[in-house]
Amino acid sequence: MSSNSKPIRAILQFITALNYGDAVSDEAVAIGRALRQWGYETTIYAQYIAPRMRGRAGLFYNFRPPHQRWLAIYHHSIASGLCSFVSGLDCPKIMIYHNVTPPEYFYGTNYFMGELARKGRADLASLAPHYVLGLGDSDFNRLDLEAAGFGRTGVLPLIIDFEKYRAAPNPALMRRFSDGKTNLLFVGRVAPNKRQEDVIKTFYYYKQLDPLARLILAGSDETTESYRRWLDELVVTLGLSDVLFTGRIDLRDLVAYYQTASVFVSMSEHEGFGVPLIESMYFNVPIVAFASTAVPETLAGSGVLAKRKEYPTIASAVYQVVHDSHLRQRLIARGQQRLIDFEPAQLLDQLKANLDGIVA
Repeated sequence: MSSNSKPIRAILQFITALNYGDAVSDEAVAIGRALRQWGYETTIYAQYIAPRMRGRAGLFYNFRPPHQRWLAIYHHSIASGLCSFVSGLDCPKIMIYHNVTPPEYFYGTNYFMGELARKGRADLASLAPHYVLGLGDSDFNRLDLEAAGFGRTGVLPLIIDFEKYRAAPNPALMRRFSDGKTNLLFVGRVAPNKRQEDVIKTFYYYKQLDPLARLILAGSDETTESYRRWLDELVVTLGLSDVLFTGRIDLRDLVAYYQTASVFVSMSEHEGFGVPLIESMYFNVPIVAFASTAVPETLAGSGVLAKRKEYPTIASAVYQVVHDSHLRQRLIARGQQRLIDFEPAQLLDQLKANLDGIVA
C-alpha cells in the first residue's frame, strides 16, 4: 500500500492568532476537541498565542509534520505568514474562511490593518489551487471562495460553545444596568465596518422617544483608537448622555450586558457571520439590524432588518421592539428556533461528513 493510499490519521489546525474569547479561536479549540474524540492525532498551530491560551497550541515555527498521513485545516481571516506556510505543506488542505473585512474600512483609521485586510482578500485567489475544500461560515463567505477559484466549496457556520454563556454574570454590572432604563446594546470591536456611529445616530432619535434609555457599545478599540476618538466627538456633538463604551470585556461582563439588554441594535456594514447575533438569540434579546452582507442569512427571519439607514425610522422600529410585548416575544421565539440550526453537535457532524469524504 502506497503512503498516499493510507487513511489520514492526523488532522492539524493552523490559525494566525489563538486569542482568549475570540470566536474563531474558540471554534479551533472546539474542532480540536472533536477531532480527538474521533480518534485523530491533532494539534493547533498559531503565529501568536495569547498568554491565557498557552498550552492549547504550538507556535507554527516549531511545527514538525506527523509520521503518518495527515490533513491541514487553515482558518483564514487576515493576511499572515501562515498563508504561504500552509500552502507549502505536503498534505491535503481544507480552508475554513471567516471572511476578511474590506480594506477601505481601515484606510484613514489604521493603514497597517487596511494593508493586512487587502492582502488577506487578495491571497484567496493564490491559495485556492492548494486546497481540496473551502468552507465558509456563511454562504456569503462561500461565494468569496467560489469567486477566488476554489473548486469545491461548502458552508459550515461558526461553531459556538453555548455552554460558556452559562457563566455567572458580573454582579456589579447586573446591579448597575437593572435600574429600569432601556438598554440598547451593540457588541463588536470598535471598527469602521461595524458603523458604531450609525448606532449612535439611531440612539439620538431613540432618546426622543424614550428619554431614559442608554446605549452600551461593548467591544475593544485596540488598533482603532482614532476612530474611537471620532465617535466620542460625535456623542458630544449630538449632546448625548448615557452612551457607554466598555472597552475590552471578559465573559462575565459579556453575560451581564446581554442579560440586562432590552434590544440588540446593529448597523454593521460587513459581517461574514455575526456571532453577536447568535449570542442575542441565546440570551433572548430581540434584534434590529442593518440588512448587510451575511446578516440576513444569519438571522433568517429572526430579527427586524433595516434596508436603508433612515435613523428616525430605525429608532421607531427599535422602540416598537422594546415596547410591543407581542412583537418582542415573537422575535424571541423565532430566535430560539433559529438557534437550533447552530447547535455545536450538529455543526460538528457537518464537519465530520466533509472530512469523511477526504480522509479515507
